[in-house]
Amino acid sequence: MTQTDLNTQGYWGESTTSAAHQVRLLDELVAPDGLLDKASESYALGLMENVETDQDWGVSAGVPSGVSVALKNGWVPLTSNTDWEVNSVGCVHGDGRQYLIAVLTAHDPSEAYGIDTIEGISALVWSAL
Repeated sequence: MTQTDLNTQGYWGESTTSAAHQVRLLDELVAPDGLLDKASESYALGLMENVETDQDWGVSAGVPSGVSVALKNGWVPLTSNTDWEVNSVGCVHGDGRQYLIAVLTAHDPSEAYGIDTIEGISALVWSAL
């Protein structure tokens, strides 16, 4: 994964990656012959499907109830409280659709702006598929 660089200081949230690599990582998570055994895959997806209520945003937007969404979100101010990076990645399955999605933003004027942007994109993807 040449488009992913782990932070050398050990700060996971300050690592860099691309949307393509996040989708590749998700694909490994859900692939029948992926890197994880079934128990580990179920555990990881279970955590991603049952996030805290205040973190249930992002790629789940626009997806109707009853559809399974396993997601992981990230957010951090970059240089100030008016320069945010907000990301959301996930697996969506149900109602005749199954897809992986990663939306990464940078230099958002606020955390809310980044979340709104990701949620708008997610809703468009759901309705277009």
